[in-house]
Amino acid sequence: MNELLVVKSIENTNKIVVVENDKIESAGEYKYLLKNSTRYRTLVQYPQLTSEDEY
Repeated sequence: MNELLVVKSIENTNKIVVVENDKIESAGEYKYLLKNSTRYRTLVQYPQLTSEDEY
């Protein structure tokens, strides 16, 4: 539940940076990332997953 609150709270920010393997995977506003970043979509759709769960 806390993860969902965090996602909802960042929807209106000007810029979100998605970092994967110590590199910037993508950056932009919420709607842009939903459309253009697979990693961000996964985080938004399944916020309860940890890195261990993904493998």
